[in-house]
Amino acid sequence: MKEDFLIAGLGAKDFFYTKDGNDRIAGVSDEEEWNSLIEAFHVMGLSEKEWVSVVRTVAAVLLLGNLTIMKESLRGDQASLTPEAISQAEKVCHLLGIPRDSFVQGLLHPRVKAGREWVEKVQTPDQVRSSIDALSKGIYERGFGDLVTRINHQLDRNGMGMDDSHFIGVLDIAGFEIFEENGFEQLCINYTNEKLQQFFNHHMFVLEQEEYAREQIEWRFIDFGKDLQPTIDLIELPNPIGIFSCLDEDSVMPKATDKSFTEKMHSLWERKTPKYRPSRLAQGFVLTHYAAEVEYATDGWLEKNKDPLNDNITRLLAASSDKHVAALFADCADQEDNAGLARNRVKKGLFRTVAQRHKEQLASLMNQLHSTHPHFVRCILPNHHKRPKQFSAPLVLDQLRCNGVLEGIRIARTGFPNRLSFSEFRQRYEVLCRNMPKGNLEGQNVGRMMLEKLDLDKSIYRVGLTKVFFRAGVLAELEERRDTLIRDIVSKFQSISRGFTQRRIAQKRLYRAEATRIIQHNLRSCAELHNNPWWRLFVLIKPLLGATRTAGEVRKRDETIQQLESKIRQENDGRHRLEEERRRAEGEVQRIQQTLESERSLALDKEEIFKRLQQRETELTEKLAGAIDDQENLEDQMDELIDTRRRAEEQADKWRRQLEQAGIIITRLEDDKRRLTEEASDLEDRLLEVQRLHNEHNDTHDGLVNDNKVLQSQLSLQLRKITDLEGKLLKTDQDLDVKFAKTTKDLQASQNQIYELKGDNLRLRRELEELSSTSTSFEDIVRRKDSEIAVLKADTKRQESERRALESEKASLGNRHDSIQERLREIQSEIDAARSQKIQLEREAADSRRLLDAKLSEDAKADKNRKMLDDQIKDLKTQLYQVQTELS
Repeated sequence: MKEDFLIAGLGAKDFFYTKDGNDRIAGVSDEEEWNSLIEAFHVMGLSEKEWVSVVRTVAAVLLLGNLTIMKESLRGDQASLTPEAISQAEKVCHLLGIPRDSFVQGLLHPRVKAGREWVEKVQTPDQVRSSIDALSKGIYERGFGDLVTRINHQLDRNGMGMDDSHFIGVLDIAGFEIFEENGFEQLCINYTNEKLQQFFNHHMFVLEQEEYAREQIEWRFIDFGKDLQPTIDLIELPNPIGIFSCLDEDSVMPKATDKSFTEKMHSLWERKTPKYRPSRLAQGFVLTHYAAEVEYATDGWLEKNKDPLNDNITRLLAASSDKHVAALFADCADQEDNAGLARNRVKKGLFRTVAQRHKEQLASLMNQLHSTHPHFVRCILPNHHKRPKQFSAPLVLDQLRCNGVLEGIRIARTGFPNRLSFSEFRQRYEVLCRNMPKGNLEGQNVGRMMLEKLDLDKSIYRVGLTKVFFRAGVLAELEERRDTLIRDIVSKFQSISRGFTQRRIAQKRLYRAEATRIIQHNLRSCAELHNNPWWRLFVLIKPLLGATRTAGEVRKRDETIQQLESKIRQENDGRHRLEEERRRAEGEVQRIQQTLESERSLALDKEEIFKRLQQRETELTEKLAGAIDDQENLEDQMDELIDTRRRAEEQADKWRRQLEQAGIIITRLEDDKRRLTEEASDLEDRLLEVQRLHNEHNDTHDGLVNDNKVLQSQLSLQLRKITDLEGKLLKTDQDLDVKFAKTTKDLQASQNQIYELKGDNLRLRRELEELSSTSTSFEDIVRRKDSEIAVLKADTKRQESERRALESEKASLGNRHDSIQERLREIQSEIDAARSQKIQLEREAADSRRLLDAKLSEDAKADKNRKMLDDQIKDLKTQLYQVQTELS
């Protein structure tokens, strides 16, 4: 086989890519591993030709690493192959199925297209070495991916790609890496570990919190995946530009260097995030990961990120005579040679940087993990020597930290990591609780009762539907208390048992002493009997007396033996029948087991479908419960809205009735206003006539002026008194009487005015809703005016001779009349304001009346209840007195 792969006589130390590794593992046989690999190929359905092609590409990669490059001349930069490398290149080309000359030409003098012409490019030894390494990694990567694709295709033969399809996914990555010198490879690995740890944190504690939700314990949801997001954003974000985006940007810049890339990173992220800081001693930076801080050196990052495949070589591999190799590089085929392909076909992977490919593959991996149910396996190496019974504590601790186990433990400790079912909790810790009820009780109630008796803080435990959840360390404390109690109980039991055993030993000694005395007494009696002749005679006769009984016993014994033999035969026959039935039952059980195995294999898919249906049913049930709660809330809101609408309609009806009453009052007041206006106009005409008749009499003029002032003062006084009366009428009739008495004292000048005010007071008492005191005051004024005008008419007949003397003062009286009219208009405006205040007071009076009625009704009810209580107390007292008298 090695001869076919052109590696005969070569070992792991003979290849550049594997010479620094360990080729021997104690207890592992290479031959057995090879046979297991071939068997695995057959199990996966790969033919011999297919797996030989896979192994051939691996051998070609090993030989590619042995190509040595040198300068063609001392002064030139052109690279060339050594004679030994040419023979190695021939082997590589034979294994890959490509021509050697074209391969060497593509390595040393690759052709690039400049405009419309093809030109040859000069390659230095370092560039050729990098091209070979990139080609080796490309071949191995594509071969590995093709092998995974083949295995997945065999696992999912139906090709449906449904949720229940079977596949494998291999993550070829080490754990978190922190070396003395960390480069671009360590950043990619640590970035991947950061993403996987974020997924692990989220997945692990989401499952944990889902159990909390199922158990319906009090818990606030926490997403621990966000703890690692700042570092992940610093590496992968395109805007603001992250490390990978900045590296890709500088990789395509012609004059960019590793130093300029580092300075650019410092300017972008220094002092803007606590996860990044520049390196103090070397060219690089320091990132804070979940495991620790890692210092990265950026030397050679731009060249590593480009890692381009040689187009000349990839075209050769796409046209390889080996179908397997040609299939691996089918996307790199020359477009001019492939007429059937589209003209705008993009060569996959040729123009993408390493960072871009890594991000895409990691994004695909994360999407795949989110769509599956992953299981996490943490592999811990006890030592670096691969030897048993050697445990390196620092190495294990470092692996636990880098694998995220300590991070997971930290997350678990924030919740309730310890849990026990109610039955287990009661069975183990019921001994710590005294006076517990016996018998079958409901588990949750028993758990709550035990927790109360254990006197635990409510913040360190939660009681679910089927389990009790504890904070970290609580169970350890309960175990210590339990151990202490059990130790005390065992100590007491041991002391009691030791006392019991010692008492038993003492009693046995007493019994033995008593038995010894009895035996001695019997021996003495026996010795005395041996010397007695009658006893000797009895011993001789006794055997003769039992001979007849012995024959009967022998016959009975023979009959019993025969019966037992017949039973033994029957039992043997039954045993044979049972043996035959057992053999038949075993055969039937084997057939049933085979049937069950076949049915179980067929039911696996059904179980998965049933689980998904159960999950779907649970989700729908939760949604239905939420919809029912929303419907109940909406119905409650609808009831509240209907009640609010009903109250609003009642209030609107009430306001409408009040408005109608106010409209009636306003109409009545407007009629009174019109009537008073007409009377005022008549009064004005009469006043003009009076002024014309009295323009010659100074005393009469002075009297009229005084009378007008008295009327104005009386009018204002009446308005104030009316306002006071309206306020006082809202309280009690007694206040109105007091106000009325005060008004009579102020208006002693006229008994007629007092009589009219009393009439107004009585009318206000009867009609509190109308309160037309203003119109009444105006009627009083009009009547007083009429009486005064009658008096003045009598005076005019007597004083006609003096009319001519008063004509000179007519003009002044007219001016004063205008002022009086202005004053009347002001009084009218004040009367309107008083009317509005009267309406407001009427409303307040009605409200006060309703409140008073309600209060009176409540007082009446309270008095009634008080009387009932007094009666009951009297009855109880009489009964108590009767009982006391009976007892006495």
